[in-house]
Amino acid sequence: MPPVMGVAALVMAEILQVDYGRIARAGLIPATAFYVTVFLSVDWRARMTGTGNSPKQDLKPQQPLAAHLYPLAPPGVLVGMPIAGRLATDAAVIASLSCLVV
Repeated sequence: MPPVMGVAALVMAEILQVDYGRIARAGLIPATAFYVTVFLSVDWRARMTGTGNSPKQDLKPQQPLAAHLYPLAPPGVLVGMPIAGRLATDAAVIASLSCLVV
């Protein structure tokens, strides 16, 4: 979830020699609580200040989302490889190489 938790989870998995998926599951509740809290605080602030939705005529046409997902490849490799059972060092090297490709 937040980048610091992702890096910390990879380091903890490597030091403790525990499966990354187990550590990721342990952080799921606090990370979800973080995002719910952020959402609720932004929603509360918007209601208090009277911020609302933009009128339809002010919005620009949206581009297809799939064409803009390629920057997510390196983080996907970095998280996906330890889940698949590979070493964190291998994941870091391959994710760095995928940055060059992207």
